[in-house]
Amino acid sequence: MALTQHQKAIIIYLQTGHKEKKQIVNKFKSWHYANSNKHIGDILSRMVNRGLIVRVKKGIYGISKEPVSSVSEMIDPKQQSLF
Repeated sequence: MALTQHQKAIIIYLQTGHKEKKQIVNKFKSWHYANSNKHIGDILSRMVNRGLIVRVKKGIYGISKEPVSSVSEMIDPKQQSLF
């Protein structure tokens, strides 16, 4: 299953180190008009469930221990960007 644009952006943002949920929400709050905390939290939960990222402890997220190449293989090169 290919990564969404939002998932790609979060993975790129987390490559610099662990981030708190509120940092991630502040960075990407423009994605959602209202309730960005809930919607971005849902995205983070789905990514944790898929093994793309890890929840280091409550409210702190980081990159999965899988090699980055396996994550980049999930990105479909034929998928066109929306923007």
